[in-house]
Amino acid sequence: MDVNTKPKTEEMKKYSLNLYKFIKKFPYRNQIFVTDIDYGNGSIVKDVMLIGYMDKKGWFDGNEIMRVCCGMINTRAYAPLPWETHRWKNITERFWKDYEHSGVCAINNYPNSHVWDYKGKTKRICKNCGRIEHRKTIRISKKIWQ
Repeated sequence: MDVNTKPKTEEMKKYSLNLYKFIKKFPYRNQIFVTDIDYGNGSIVKDVMLIGYMDKKGWFDGNEIMRVCCGMINTRAYAPLPWETHRWKNITERFWKDYEHSGVCAINNYPNSHVWDYKGKTKRICKNCGRIEHRKTIRISKKIWQ
């Protein structure tokens, strides 16, 4: 699957149509970075994936990839300070390779990215990425006061 090729109907569950629209609208904003983001409300979100373009001075023009996949294809500017863009990890090559193989499963925390094919009562395989999960029953022992 070429990122510049619109996903076919049968691929719609595997690939994000909104990510395709973003790449078509902003073809040079295809770099992928991962970072932790402090939104200023006291909570830090770990491993946020961003898509866009970073210049040599550390200015980034793009958006969180989850927002793009949900249809928010407008971009934002991130300054080197206070965002510390020089600390962001560039995962562009690996991401696009994983996305071509696994589709939206390659995007961290993408809701309902896996399309499960259930094999009996204890095994399921994702049709997009091939991930295999086994169902287990565990017993949790808990001490309580009565």
